[in-house]
Amino acid sequence: FAVEETKVTLTPDRRFIDVLIKIKEGQPYRISKANLASTPVPERAKIIEVINEHIKKDEIFSRQETLKASARVGYILKDQGYASAKVDAIPQPDKENGTVDVTFFPNTGPLTYVRRINIRGNIATDGEVFRHELRQQESAPYSARKIDLSKRRLQRLPFVSGVTIEENPVEESSNQLDLDFEIEERKSGSFNIGAGFSDSDGAVLSLQLSQSNFLGTGNRVSTVFNNSKSNTRYALQFTDPNHTIDGVSRTLAASYSATDYGERDVSYIDTDRINLSVHYGIPISESDTLRLGLRWEEVRYEDSQDNQNLSSGISSLEECLGREGDNYEYYVFRNYAVTAGLTYDTRDSSLFPKDGARISTNLEVFGPGSGLKYYKANYSHRHFFPLDEDKSFVFSPRLLLSYADKYSNTPEVPCTDRFFAGGTKTVRGYLNNSLGDENIRDSEDRPLGGNFRAVGNFDLYFPTGFLYDPKRLRVSVFSDIGNVFEDFSDFDVSELRGSMGLNVSWITAIGAVTFNFATQYNDKPDDRTESFQFDLGTNF
Repeated sequence: FAVEETKVTLTPDRRFIDVLIKIKEGQPYRISKANLASTPVPERAKIIEVINEHIKKDEIFSRQETLKASARVGYILKDQGYASAKVDAIPQPDKENGTVDVTFFPNTGPLTYVRRINIRGNIATDGEVFRHELRQQESAPYSARKIDLSKRRLQRLPFVSGVTIEENPVEESSNQLDLDFEIEERKSGSFNIGAGFSDSDGAVLSLQLSQSNFLGTGNRVSTVFNNSKSNTRYALQFTDPNHTIDGVSRTLAASYSATDYGERDVSYIDTDRINLSVHYGIPISESDTLRLGLRWEEVRYEDSQDNQNLSSGISSLEECLGREGDNYEYYVFRNYAVTAGLTYDTRDSSLFPKDGARISTNLEVFGPGSGLKYYKANYSHRHFFPLDEDKSFVFSPRLLLSYADKYSNTPEVPCTDRFFAGGTKTVRGYLNNSLGDENIRDSEDRPLGGNFRAVGNFDLYFPTGFLYDPKRLRVSVFSDIGNVFEDFSDFDVSELRGSMGLNVSWITAIGAVTFNFATQYNDKPDDRTESFQFDLGTNF
């Protein structure tokens, strides 16, 4: 194509100008072939493969695809240590045949080494905390992939809101450079005394202290006192993300809770629970972590309705534990659990990810010596797909599958440890924990939970920079679908409940606030729906 004429004229009122650009499109050219110059380069076969992915014979020539191919080839060379590598793509048109040959000319430049890595911008955090996350090392060859991976790992830290990297050539050397990692920290701790309100718990009084970067060490410490309509909870948790030099993490936790499940619209059960646990996270690759742990608990189950559901003569305690006819007012069990799981995480941020995925599997088994013997398994997979180059629009699907079953002489998985659906964490637009058919409800029509849960969430995030700081506000349109079932064999697609609407996540001075505005589909007349829901803060 060619620009044949440009013309600038003043409007009659002399307030504006008009610009006219006259172009000639010419004929479209098709690709004849793509070539890689004979210059010696590393990873030659891989480079040719990348070029052929973008420049395909007989397709219409695209300058944009040519630039993408050049960028990817340059990235491959930079990952081999050639920090100043450049790639020029030269099209050679054949006007008679309307075709074009594209030849790529790589210029690697000298093999480059990283002399020093400087951590800047950190005020509250020891620099060694950030160096634990670096995969590019000092005095090592430059690697574009390792530098990008270092940036991702840094941005997944809960006390980092952003990272920028600057490359500074060393003046007295032609093959060395320094890297400056500029860290943008965010507040990593909070101390709150206050009151709040949530859909599930009603009025809440709380005293909460949490610090995800304790004394600048990167260790996470949290304590909580919570006193709500349905739950009283005291908890202490300490996580050392670098317990060993190899990056093995350790979490120690202790908690006490007293819960009235009747106030949560579940069953007429009160529980008192003491928990002690230790968990280890063992990295087995850059993105995979094996999690192993032990947990001890003592739990007391008590009927909160004077041991008898008046409409049926069967106590809620019997329905919950599957011990019909025992007629006890309470049960006390001591349980020992072994947990194992695997986490895969490639997200580019822990707060508002725009790219990558997080996949988590977990198995908890209450083993020999436990008063109750059952197991619980969970699988969660959430992906983030950017839809444009600026990552302003992001599509994020999530799949959640959960299964539990008893073994040995345990009659049932306790209703308090079964799975529930409905609410802001599963199927939005339905009352918390309200879903499930009549087979998994007590005689007062309160859900007892199911042994199998299937939930799908779909969010489309769009830019909010014109409204507020995008690091503190995120908005999406969503569609959810899911339900709980008595067992896996009872799963029925037609029984899945659905919703769609608008989700708003806002990071405020008092914590994270989430609002949902939803409308339901495939719902049934007896379903308990909510068009507006909100959550304030996070759970320990």
